[in-house]
Formats: sequence, structure tokens, C-alpha cells
Amino acid sequence: MDRVRLAALLVATTLVAAACSDDAPEPRVEPTPSASPTESALTPSPSSSESDAPITAVQAVRNWVAERNLALSSGDTSALRKLASPGCSTCEPYVDLIEDVYEAGGEYNTTGWTVDRAKELKPGEVTAAITMGGGSMVPSSGAEADEYGEEKAIFRFRLTSDMDTPAITFIGLIR
Repeated sequence: MDRVRLAALLVATTLVAAACSDDAPEPRVEPTPSASPTESALTPSPSSSESDAPITAVQAVRNWVAERNLALSSGDTSALRKLASPGCSTCEPYVDLIEDVYEAGGEYNTTGWTVDRAKELKPGEVTAAITMGGGSMVPSSGAEADEYGEEKAIFRFRLTSDMDTPAITFIGLIR
């Protein structure tokens, strides 16, 4: 595991989440269909979805992962930030690392993350098995690429449901 990924994972696992409210975030991707009948439905804002179907906590996690993947390829983290509550200290390392690399003239070359399985174990808490795609990260302009391989991990996400669209309030690496 390369230094940057290890540092990001260590930071993410040790931070304490602060649950705050946010204006209704607007995901740029369509939610994926619900895979589990046990997922609690959270009502989406009219602007976040063309359908009247509610956004589940699992769909919100899938949206966050999809936006993270887009941010890795573009460097634009604005939509990713909107999907997390302000003050989500465990969300910040994932976003800050992308911004730091692109601000330094670097880039990511990866397929990103894939949510292999996700389930809402209790309202607003999702456990997700994620494949973190391999690739490379160039930390700054002119620097050598840091190569990294594919890895699998299990994450826990907590979401707020006291707003129109769920927002991530905590991301924790389980294993």
C-alpha cells in the first residue's frame, strides 16, 4: 500500500464524525436501484431526482462513491462536498487528498472505487464492501507516479435523515 493511501486510510479511521445539517445536496449521477428491502427510504428533494422515488441511504452512499470517482478523474470535488454534511471530519481526508494532488499539478489514473455490496443495517447506517481500484497517483507536477494495486475494504457510512436528501456524516474503515 502506498504512503498516501495508507495515510488517508489511517486518518479516516481515527477521526470522529460531527453530524451537521446541510442544504439539500444535488447529486450529478442518477441513484442506483435499491438492492435490499431493508433499506429505509429517505425522501429526496425534487431537484435531486427526476422521479418521485425516495433516495435510500444505500443509494446516497453509491452516489458519494460515484462522485468521488468523478472527482478523482477531474479534480473537481464540489459535488462530492455537497453530498457530505459540513463538518464531517471523516469525509474531509478523502476530499482534501484529491484537492491537494490536483492543486499541486498532479493527477489520479484509476478506476476508482466500486461498491460491491451495501446494506443499511439500521436507519441511516450503511455497511459497504468496496473494491478500491488500482492505478497511480502523481502527487505533483513533474513527480513520479506512485503505483498502487487493487484492494478490498469494508466501510461504514452514517447519514443524516433529518433533511430532504441524505448526507454523509461519517465514513469509517472497518477492515
